[in-house]
Amino acid sequence: MLTVLAWIDTDGDGMPDAWEQLYGFDREDASDAALDADDDGYSNLQEYEGGTDPLNGNEYPAPESPDAPENLDASPNPSTDGSFELAWDALSAGTTPTGYLVYLEGSSGGALAKIFSALSLSISGLDNGSYVYKVYACTGTEND
Repeated sequence: MLTVLAWIDTDGDGMPDAWEQLYGFDREDASDAALDADDDGYSNLQEYEGGTDPLNGNEYPAPESPDAPENLDASPNPSTDGSFELAWDALSAGTTPTGYLVYLEGSSGGALAKIFSALSLSISGLDNGSYVYKVYACTGTEND
């Protein structure tokens, strides 16, 4: 069974429930956002925002996180087991990303795809489990 959890933040701490569950935090306790689970000097919220593992003291968030587009949506493909479509809205006027980086965290983790000139991505072949996804606007070229 594949579970894709969209942004739900029960305790309002800025970290989605699925991410908190993935790392063993309490989705009903907002105080865990300010904690530093791996003692690396960055709070759990900073680790989430930076896309790093909050339990690995050797990973550090980048000084400034890129912008995230709005209205992220994950829709399962009913005809294919283990696949779904991610879609999002372009950033508002005044921002000029050249593409989007899709980050999928779960059993395999890591950056999934760098997409240019697209507002969606079809994902397939995932193992059963729960995944957290993030989409960041980025600048540069496809070769960066």
